[in-house]
Amino acid sequence: MTTIYLDRGAMVLAQPDESRRRPPALVPVPGVTEQVRYLRESRMEVCVIARELPSELAAALPGLDTISELPDDPPPDSWLVTTDPAWCERPRPSGLRTILIGPRQSPGPRRSAYCDVIARDLSAAVMEILTRQVMGSL
Repeated sequence: MTTIYLDRGAMVLAQPDESRRRPPALVPVPGVTEQVRYLRESRMEVCVIARELPSELAAALPGLDTISELPDDPPPDSWLVTTDPAWCERPRPSGLRTILIGPRQSPGPRRSAYCDVIARDLSAAVMEILTRQVMGSL
């Protein structure tokens, strides 16, 4: 079974308080519940790397596993979806592929981070995973 690890930044956004007097509220990324459902319907295990999820997201996705950190030895054929380029700079376990969500980096003499795929948003990342998993099984 393929395991998808989503870092919290791939699932929630910080929404500033209107008065700017309180810390930003964490709100779900638009379409996140549908994207997680697509992965689950494709028989993939989905884990979120976070101590806890916002209550709205936890209620919309019952049974979603949360873990405090990426396992040292994730199952083969796993994916890490992240918004943090630092995840891509670290050595990765064999069999773990990475998708960085965010704008493409401008070409330069040296890449500061290497991810297997760069996606514009969570929807594009999920489509990439589903496409590669189906194409890989043909």
